[in-house]
Amino acid sequence: MVNTNKHHEDSAMEKFIEVKAIVGVKLTALGFFENLGVGQGLDVLAEFFIQDAFQLELVSTELDPRTPGLEKEPIKANAKREIYQKVDGELKYEAHFSVPTDFGEIGAILVENIRRRELFLEDIVLTGLPHGAVTVYCGSWIYSKFDNPEKRIFFTNKSYLPSQTPAGLKRLRQRELQNQRGNGEGERKRTDRIYDYDTYNDLGDPDSNMELKRPVLGGSEHPYPRRCRTGRPPCKKGTGK
Repeated sequence: MVNTNKHHEDSAMEKFIEVKAIVGVKLTALGFFENLGVGQGLDVLAEFFIQDAFQLELVSTELDPRTPGLEKEPIKANAKREIYQKVDGELKYEAHFSVPTDFGEIGAILVENIRRRELFLEDIVLTGLPHGAVTVYCGSWIYSKFDNPEKRIFFTNKSYLPSQTPAGLKRLRQRELQNQRGNGEGERKRTDRIYDYDTYNDLGDPDSNMELKRPVLGGSEHPYPRRCRTGRPPCKKGTGK
């Protein structure tokens, strides 16, 4: 006879460790406060004092043995400002996780900005782990989920050869690579992080005056400096792409 309560018994016997994430958000002159104008200053300040800033998800390097071929379910928590704490020009937020002891090593953190404005994420420090604290260096602007619903992926500072990438991280690694490579199509959006290149003939303005035509950069004749692809159409006159 099958014991239908086995799963519940296993869940009840499961042990957890308490992990705390300390999130550093950088305040810069060109960052959060640059938009404080007469018309919107109060709205910006009101949002600034909202406690929640990010949703974090801890990702295991291991696959789930109960679902072969699939990753373990990430552990989620919101990063909140428990108290107003400013250290070295950063605001500190905290998130608290209950992580199963068999979760495995943490290999990545998914980050979602739940505010309506972009924030500069400096780093995330995880404490309470069996092998000591882990610092994940981010150094990146995180757009609001309302502008870009794609969650940002930050891997721990541990390098792997492609053939040695842990099974639980392989799909995330491929996704992050695709996010940065792009597919060579469409016009670049403000929230894109694509680093591909193209050639353009619009250094001058040949459409208005052929005397303003300039050499095409990034092609066979002038390969450097290369120009990042924006997706905009080339000038109609002058040398083609």
